[in-house]
Amino acid sequence: MTAAMQRTPATRAAPLSYLSGVWSLAADFYLFGHAPCASSIVGGAAICLGGLLVTCERAGSSGA
Repeated sequence: MTAAMQRTPATRAAPLSYLSGVWSLAADFYLFGHAPCASSIVGGAAICLGGLLVTCERAGSSGA
């Protein structure tokens, strides 16, 4: 993630940094077998959806 921040504009890489929490939940589940609670799943889905919306918005505005 640090290398990505050095190579890309912060406005493009910063929204992806929010995914680190989602990756932590996935790693906790796969490595230690700890299932996330419902609120963590909903929060992770909201983070992914928000990142997707930001990416789609930027992709649509870059063609103008």
